[in-house]
Amino acid sequence: MPVYEIKLPVISVLLPLWVAAQKDKVVCDTLKADLDSGFVNKLKPDAHIDSLKKYLPCYSEELQAGEDSKCGAGLVYDRLNFAAYVDNDYFEFRKGFIGSSIINCLDTMKNMFSLSWENLCG
Repeated sequence: MPVYEIKLPVISVLLPLWVAAQKDKVVCDTLKADLDSGFVNKLKPDAHIDSLKKYLPCYSEELQAGEDSKCGAGLVYDRLNFAAYVDNDYFEFRKGFIGSSIINCLDTMKNMFSLSWENLCG
């Protein structure tokens, strides 16, 4: 069986290119929503529509302000059950949302416990 030898200079040239390509990778198959910070795939709700189009280009419909959209301009992602409304700076997670969500449950539970403890003992 032949043994292939990879030269170190080749790896040192290709690795930074691969890392750079992964940094600005377009994601169309899933979304990651951080409910504590309000970010979706590291984008804020007040992101410009051009940024959303660049990093989440798989939208199914672009809504224009004043047309049929009651919520203003935005992008709708039917396949992911998600919408981003740029006029009002918010994301909408619809029933059947395709993606993952992160929430810091320990802090939330701690806050809930401390509030209820104060109500019981105060």
